[in-house]
Amino acid sequence: MPRHSRARRPNSSMQRTALRAAADAKRRAARSRTLTPMRTTLDVAYACFLILGIGIVATGVGTLLRLPFASGNTESGFWFAAILSVDLFVGLALSVALWGHRPMRLLAILTLLFLGTGMLVDVAVTPGVIYAVGGLYAVMATVLGLRWFLVERRRLHQP
Repeated sequence: MPRHSRARRPNSSMQRTALRAAADAKRRAARSRTLTPMRTTLDVAYACFLILGIGIVATGVGTLLRLPFASGNTESGFWFAAILSVDLFVGLALSVALWGHRPMRLLAILTLLFLGTGMLVDVAVTPGVIYAVGGLYAVMATVLGLRWFLVERRRLHQP
């Protein structure tokens, strides 16, 4: 039997360990390539909700302290509201696109609840309900955004 037709087997346990390590490294590299686009999309979505949550908290505190940016009457207030509006719709679109990720599902539902109470302000919703839903939304968006960037993001790439 010719020598070249037979597959070579590793002779020692050291060679087998090296081959296993190389195969593991190849699997990790393939996993990293597939997770990077999803991780980037999740980063953008969570950044949108984090900015939105902090913005809503800042608006609430600014209203209490009568700061000029909290009311839409000034130019800075207009730009602040415009940025938060764009941020809201980008975050909502990404959370619907990432529906399989459970915290994104929760943020999408809370966003729709927040928008729904805002639209029903003159019809059937009292100001107390609007403040409660807005506060809940701001807290949840901020907490989930911070949790993603401080804990979950690192956990996603651990082997």
